[in-house]
Amino acid sequence: MTRFLLLCKRQLMQPSFCLLCLLLPITCLSIHNLEENSQSSLSVGLYTEPSNSASDSAFLTNVFTKLTSNNGSIVFQIFTEKDAMLEQTARNELDCAYSFDEDLYTKLLQQKEKNSITCYTSPSTIMDALSREVLFAALFQQLGKDIAVQYMKESGIFEDSQIELVPKLYHRYQTGNKVFSLEYQYLNSTKTSALSKQSSPSAASMPIRGFIAVLLLVSGLTGGITWLYDKECKLSVSAVCSIFIPLFFMSLSVIFTLFLTKEAHSLGKEFIICSLYLLFIIIFVRLLLQFIKNPTILTVSVPVLTLGSLIFCPIFVNLSTLMPFFQIMEKLFPPYYYLLLCRYIIT
Repeated sequence: MTRFLLLCKRQLMQPSFCLLCLLLPITCLSIHNLEENSQSSLSVGLYTEPSNSASDSAFLTNVFTKLTSNNGSIVFQIFTEKDAMLEQTARNELDCAYSFDEDLYTKLLQQKEKNSITCYTSPSTIMDALSREVLFAALFQQLGKDIAVQYMKESGIFEDSQIELVPKLYHRYQTGNKVFSLEYQYLNSTKTSALSKQSSPSAASMPIRGFIAVLLLVSGLTGGITWLYDKECKLSVSAVCSIFIPLFFMSLSVIFTLFLTKEAHSLGKEFIICSLYLLFIIIFVRLLLQFIKNPTILTVSVPVLTLGSLIFCPIFVNLSTLMPFFQIMEKLFPPYYYLLLCRYIIT
């Protein structure tokens, strides 16, 4: 027991480690505030001149209704005055704005759509491309049926009874998941779909918890490095004890950080998650020490494991949803299992 207390005292006498424990709450609080600010909605303005054509007017009305009905990260607003929309865009009250020709529908069907949509961007926005994708998706969703009908009429090989079935079939295949379907999930939306509840644990992006998981891993690795140096100095110290001590003090800072950033759910659940993850890190580092006997080599491996965790694990961005390769690589790094524990125990 005396030796353990002396090792704890030695650990607390390291200024860099104590500074790291103190900076952890400040850093995570900054990440938390940054995450909240990044969840603000993207504001987009929509405007068109009144049209004398009923089909043109109905088409744009349906498109605008589709865009404004979405409750997500992009908020579309309809303007009746173009100058007012442009003024708000210039003042950064709107991220971008779109002005549509009143005969857009006719131009699209005649394939004369060039310069029929004008995009105005605010001086500080960089997100206009994102709104453009959503806008074009809504346009094609409304236009696809009419393009198909026009093609069938012009081809002359389809009967009228077949052409009349197109609107009903188009709607059925558009909403019936017959070919393929896309489901968008907004991070700041209060609504959760049934599919999102069944998604894999790696589908969530948790920057603060991911950052904490990486920092605990680094603490365990530093404990392993300390043990290797003690071994070279022929000091009789337990490897598990050397790994556990920095993890213990860092975990205290972690628990405080989680409650400070309001990420913690309950002390009992957080204690279970932290204890299981600490046990996993101790086992992971102890296995590394079976193969790595040189403290310099283990020191060099710290940035490699840190960067690998940040890249492959779903901390700031989840790449496993894009490439199957990342689904394999993320499981090789301990932070993935911390996020896994958080998903299953907390939810």
